Amino acid sequence: MMHPMKRVLILLIAAFGMLNTAVAARIAIRLDPVVTVTASHITANVEAYNWGDETADQLRVDITFNEATFEAAPIAHLPFGQTTHTTLALGPSPATPGIYPVITRVRYTDAKGYPVSKIKVITVTTGTNAPPPAELPVTLTLETSPLKRGGTGEIVIVAESAQSITGTLQLYLPDELICDEPQTSITIQQGETLRLPFTIHNAHGLPGSRYRCAATAEWTDNGQHRTARIDEPLTIRRHQNPFQADPWAWLIPIGVLALLWLALLVVQPFISKREFVVPKIVGGLSTCCICTILIWFILDHLDVKSIFSNTAVAGGDMVAHSAMAAQLKHSLLTQGRIISWAPGWWGGFPLFQFYFPLPYLVAALASLIMPMNVAIKLSSIMGMVLLPFAALYWGRALKLRHPGPLLMAIATVPFLFDHSHTMWGVNAYSTLAGMIANSVSFSIMLFFLGCTLHDAETGRIRIRTILLLCILIASHFFTSLMAALMVCIIPFLFARSGFMRALRVIAIEGITGCLLMAWWLVPLVAKRQYAVDFGTNWDVDLWSSIPLYLWALVPFAAGGLVVALFTRSLRFLVLPLWMGIWSGLLFIYGFNLSPVFVNIRLWPFFAFSLLVLGAGGLALLIHKAPGRPLIIATALLVALTIGIDQPNHVRSWAEWNYGGLQEKPRWSVLEELVLPLDGTPGRLANDLHDTNSSLGSSRVFECVPYLIDKPILEGGIVNSAQGSYAAYYIQSETSESCAGYPPLVQPTTQNIDRATQHLTLFNVKHFIARGDRTRALFNRHPDWRKLNSVEDWTLYEHEGHDGRSVVVLNSTPAAVQTDAPAATGLQWLIHTNRLSQPVILLDPGNDTATFSPTINQKTFDAQLAERPIAADTGWITNSTPVLRENVTANSITFKTTAIGKPHIIKCNYFPNWKVRGAKAVYRVTPNFMLVIPDQAEVELYYGYVLSDNVGRLLTLCGTAIVAAILWTRRRKRSRSITDVILPNIHA
Repeated sequence: MMHPMKRVLILLIAAFGMLNTAVAARIAIRLDPVVTVTASHITANVEAYNWGDETADQLRVDITFNEATFEAAPIAHLPFGQTTHTTLALGPSPATPGIYPVITRVRYTDAKGYPVSKIKVITVTTGTNAPPPAELPVTLTLETSPLKRGGTGEIVIVAESAQSITGTLQLYLPDELICDEPQTSITIQQGETLRLPFTIHNAHGLPGSRYRCAATAEWTDNGQHRTARIDEPLTIRRHQNPFQADPWAWLIPIGVLALLWLALLVVQPFISKREFVVPKIVGGLSTCCICTILIWFILDHLDVKSIFSNTAVAGGDMVAHSAMAAQLKHSLLTQGRIISWAPGWWGGFPLFQFYFPLPYLVAALASLIMPMNVAIKLSSIMGMVLLPFAALYWGRALKLRHPGPLLMAIATVPFLFDHSHTMWGVNAYSTLAGMIANSVSFSIMLFFLGCTLHDAETGRIRIRTILLLCILIASHFFTSLMAALMVCIIPFLFARSGFMRALRVIAIEGITGCLLMAWWLVPLVAKRQYAVDFGTNWDVDLWSSIPLYLWALVPFAAGGLVVALFTRSLRFLVLPLWMGIWSGLLFIYGFNLSPVFVNIRLWPFFAFSLLVLGAGGLALLIHKAPGRPLIIATALLVALTIGIDQPNHVRSWAEWNYGGLQEKPRWSVLEELVLPLDGTPGRLANDLHDTNSSLGSSRVFECVPYLIDKPILEGGIVNSAQGSYAAYYIQSETSESCAGYPPLVQPTTQNIDRATQHLTLFNVKHFIARGDRTRALFNRHPDWRKLNSVEDWTLYEHEGHDGRSVVVLNSTPAAVQTDAPAATGLQWLIHTNRLSQPVILLDPGNDTATFSPTINQKTFDAQLAERPIAADTGWITNSTPVLRENVTANSITFKTTAIGKPHIIKCNYFPNWKVRGAKAVYRVTPNFMLVIPDQAEVELYYGYVLSDNVGRLLTLCGTAIVAAILWTRRRKRSRSITDVILPNIHA
C-alpha cells in the first residue's frame, strides 16, 4: 500500500506543474576651458557639457588664476545632452611673464541633492617674451591609491634643471575630497627626486566614483614664472565582497574545515572507537564556523559602526519607523497599551490597530537600555541576521540529511542579497527600504514551522511553539497566512496512527496562540471598515522574475527528487512544494479574491520554496559523497561570490540609512526649518519634491513627530489611516506631483487657493515648500507668510487661523445616512463650495432623532452637484468660545463657553473615542469628530469598545489554557519524581 506521504507528494508535484499557466542615472560634466591672452587682459571661455543621463542642478563655474577667484552666475538646471557657455574676465596679465596655471572648477547638485564638483587645470602663457622651452625642467608624478574614508599618496618631483629650484607645490581636489595641507614650499636640487606625502579625507565622495585630482609646481626661473602640472584620477573604493576582493579569501573556510577534519582523525582513537564521533564533531564545528562566516558576511555589508551611532535612521520608508517605535514606547510606559492613538500623522490614527507591532515593540523595549536611534536600527537588521539560523533550524526539522540544513543556511545569503527587486519583501534591499516587519516575520515563520513539525511528530504541546505563533501573528500578515497554510498539511505527513495525534497538537497550539493574540485579532477584524485598501497588482510575470541563482538550483532539485523517491526522504519535498504552490496560486489569482493579496508580496515565498528544494536536493545528492567538507566549503564560496548579484549596493544603502539624518549634507534644512517648530500650534505639511530625498529620504518629513513635538498632515502605513484620503488629495493640490495614493483618491491639479481652504480645515499652520512653482504660488498668496528659507526649501506660516484644534459651529449640521462614510467625506472635501457646511455621517441603522434634517446618500450626492452655496454659513471662524484646549496622544480636553453648540475637533474619527461632558462623539465630514457639550469642561479620551473587551477576554482564556498546560506538565513531572524516590525510601 502506498505510503500517505507519497500520495501527498505526487499530488503536490502535479499541482506545482499546473502553476505554469536597470543602470542608475548619472551626471557627467565635461569641462573645456579656453584662455585667450591679449595685451590688455585675459579672458576665459568655459564650455560645460552634460553627457550623462540626469539633470545637473544649481551649476556654478569658477576659475582661480594668479591667486584670485572669479565666479560666473549660477545656472539653475543643465539637462543631460545640453551645453552651457561661460565667459569670465581674469584681469590683466601678471607682472611676471611666463606660464601660469588656470584652475577651472564646476560645482552642481545631483537629483539626491549631493554636492558634486569637478576640476580641470590648464596652463596659459603670458607676456611678450620668447616662449619657454617645450620641455620643462621639472617632472611631476601623482601616486595615489583607492581610498574609502581616507588615504595617503605621494607627489614625486624630479628636477632636471642646471640649478636648484625653489617654489610652491599645490594640490587641487574636488570638493568631495579634503587634503590637510594642500600647499607647501619646495626646494629641490639638480637631478634630485623629492617625494612629498599627503593625506586625503573623503568628505562626501560616493563609493565607486572616480574624481580627477591635479597638482602644480610653480617657481621663477630667469625672470619668468614657470609651472609644471599633472592630473590623475582617484577612485573612492566601493565596499567589496571580501571573498571577491581577496583572491585568497576563499581558502579560509576550506582550510579551516580541512584542518578540523584532519585534527579529529588524529585524536579519534583517543576519543572513542565508534565511527560516528568524528563526523558528528566535525559537523557541529563546521556548522558553527560557517554560520559565523555567514553572519560576519551579512554584518560586514550593514555598516555596523553606523548602526551604533546615535543618529536618526534615514532612507526610504525607514525614516518613518523611528516615530512609530517612539510612539509605542510612550503608550506602553504611560498607558500600558500597544495599540494607541497617534496624533502625529494623518490628523491622528490608531497606531498598530491594523499594523504589526513586533519590531517596534522590540525597539521600544531595547530603548530602555540604549538610545532609541540605535534600538530601531538593531531591530531593522534582526530579520536579516536571523534568517540563516532560521533556515538551518527548519532544515533540521524537515529531517534533511547532513549537510542539508547547512546548505539551506548558506543559500539564504544569495536570497538576502538578491537585487531583482527592492520592495517585494525579505531581501536586504526591501528591508533597508523600510519593510522591517516583513523581514523579521519571515525568519520567525521558519522557526515556528520547525517547532510545529517537531511537536506534531512527538505529540507534545509546547509553550515555546505557542509563543512563536503569537510573535508570528504580531509580526506580519503574509507570513502568518503562509504558516497557517503550511500547518494545514503537516498532519498528512504522518501515517494514520500519527495523523490524529498531529492534528490534536496543531489544533491546541493554534487555537491557544490565536486566543492569546485575540486582544489584537478581534478588534482588527471588527474594525476592518476603518482600514484603507492600498496597493494593486504589479505587472510582473512569475516565472520570468525568478533570478538566475534560483534557476541554477533546479538541476539539484530535480536530482534530489529522484533520490528522495528511492530513499523515502520525502518530508523535505512536501512542505516546500506546498509553499510554492500556494504562493504561486495567490501570486496569480489572489488579487481577484481580495485586494490584500498584492502579487509581489507572495514572490519571496515562491522564490524561497525553490531555494529550499534546490539546497535540499543537493544535500541528498552528496549525502554519502566523500570529502563533504570540501563540497560544503565550495558551496559557501560560490554562494558568497558568484551567488551575490552584482552590482551589490547593500553596503551603500546601509551607509545611507544608518549614517543617519544628522550626517546628511543637507541636515541644516531640517535643523533650521523643522526643529524651531517644536511645540508650536497646528500641523505641518510639506511639498512633495524629488530633491527631498537629499535630506535623507523622499519621505523625510514623516519623522518630524519623532524629532519634535509637531504633528504633520502626511504620514506612513497608509493602510491604517482613513485620514490618508484627504492628505493625499491635498498633496495633489499643494505639489506638482502626488505620492502613491489609495484607489479611492483621484488626485487633482496644483491649486494653492483650494489647497489653502483645505489646509485651514485640517489645522495646518506651517508648510515647507521646495518646488520653484510651489514657492512662487505661496509667495503670492495673502494668507501665507514666509518665515525662513534654507537652500531651496522655504517655510511658510498660515496667518488665517490660530492653530486651534477645536472650533465651534453656529448651528447643528445636517446628517446623512451612508454606508460609505469615507467616500462621502472625501466627496464633500472635493466640493469646496460645501466646506462651510459640514455634514454628520451616520450609519444607515443609526437613530436620526437627534439630528434634523437627515438626508439619504442619494439626496446628498444630488446636493453636491448643485450650484455653489454661500460661504458664510456654518463655521464660527474664530476660537473665542473655546477658552482652553489640550491635545495629547490619548485625550483631548477643552473648556468652552458655547455650551449646547456643536464643536468640531479637527482630529480623525475612530470608534474608540469616548467623551465626558457631552452625550456622544459623532463622525462629521470629512472625517472629524463632533461633540455637543452639556457642560463647560469636556474631555475626549481614547478608550475601549466591545470588540476590544471581547478580544481581551479571549486572551484571558488563552492565558488560562497556557496555565493549565504548565500546571499539568508540572504535576506529571512531580508524579514521575515521586515514583522514583518513594520506592527507594520504602526499600
